[in-house]
Amino acid sequence: MAATPRFQIGDRVTVRRGTRDPDFADIPLGGWTGTIRQLGGLDPEPHYLVAWNDYTLANMHPVFRQRCLRDDLEAETMWLRQGDLEPAPDQQPALDQPERLDPRPLQLANPADRIRSAFGLTTDDPLPPVDAATLRQYHAFLTERLAFPLQADFLDEEAGFASPPLPVQVLRLWPIEDVDPEQGLQAEVREGQQVFVVPLDALLVRGDARAMTLVQDYTAWYVDWAADRDEDEDDPEAQRLATASVLWSAVRMVVYGAGCGACVGAVLTTIDQARVAFAVGAFLLGALGYLSGAKLGGVFDPITGTIRRSILGTFLATLAGVVFGGVVGVLVVAALGSIPGSIAFNLVGSALHALRVRVLSTLAWTVLGAFIGALTYALLLDQAAAINGAFLGAAIGGGGVVVLLVASLVGFALFGPDDGPQE
Repeated sequence: MAATPRFQIGDRVTVRRGTRDPDFADIPLGGWTGTIRQLGGLDPEPHYLVAWNDYTLANMHPVFRQRCLRDDLEAETMWLRQGDLEPAPDQQPALDQPERLDPRPLQLANPADRIRSAFGLTTDDPLPPVDAATLRQYHAFLTERLAFPLQADFLDEEAGFASPPLPVQVLRLWPIEDVDPEQGLQAEVREGQQVFVVPLDALLVRGDARAMTLVQDYTAWYVDWAADRDEDEDDPEAQRLATASVLWSAVRMVVYGAGCGACVGAVLTTIDQARVAFAVGAFLLGALGYLSGAKLGGVFDPITGTIRRSILGTFLATLAGVVFGGVVGVLVVAALGSIPGSIAFNLVGSALHALRVRVLSTLAWTVLGAFIGALTYALLLDQAAAINGAFLGAAIGGGGVVVLLVASLVGFALFGPDDGPQE
């Protein structure tokens, strides 16, 4: 039989001595005082949502607040049973404080906890800020665990969006005595005969999963968690630049889609076998995409570093397989143009790379050459039909990318994380 509610909304209540937090058994709640905001279930006894008063909020243990932040819990309110509460006295009672805290063990599947382990912290500790002392600690931690040389890609932000990652060999961490806190930890790398120093957070390690995780965790701490973003969030210029970057990336994707569509459309309208090849390639790789997407497809969860399966992931994998398979089929049929074009542009890309002109990667030059070669071959076969097909294909390719971008935004809103990196 359900008990009769003893308190009403608006009543001031205090937590009885000896009561423990429902989520954290080492946090005593005796003396915590607040106001009833909501009445919950009545069976087996009434539950109440209590909003803490200013004194309680100011004097609750800081570890409690850190745990609430870590676990996405409300620190300002709490659901409690009727038996845990009593009418608040006229004078505010003192708050019980924990005698001994029992932190939750570090969960090394969680990037935030891996970063805490680098500093010897517990789950009750917030991630430390970036300064000379914490950089020195992280430098020592990585020095003990990284085995050089390492293979990596250098992501040079100053080179702009068109510049591909630069493959480098990481020789060592730069001595901590020469590190500027404004630049973070740095590494000495080699590219060809040239040796230079780059920020560690600009490197993506390849071939060594353990080293890749260690460097990615450092980057997450240095860039995403510990950096003070308040000024950037309130800076209209920073917001304008970020918006411009996203829009420019979207424009580039639409242009790429239109270019690919133009090539495919031209070949489809001039070579009869191209339609069969497109259908076969789309079916085979589409089926492979579906099978892989059904097993692995999902949305990346930055909190756990894992992938959460979703229908969206399966759909995108299938769509990617269909598009890629169809395009490959078309390029195979137009091999008399695509193969010479890919070879010629590969040579151009290699020559530019030797001159340290990084407009596109060598692979990107090769793919671009295959498309241009196939388009040229179609124009030589039937110029009028190829032009008509190219215009239609460009419209479909560019429009398809726009639809995909919109669908991705909707899917991210429905299935993706609500916020940025969290602990």
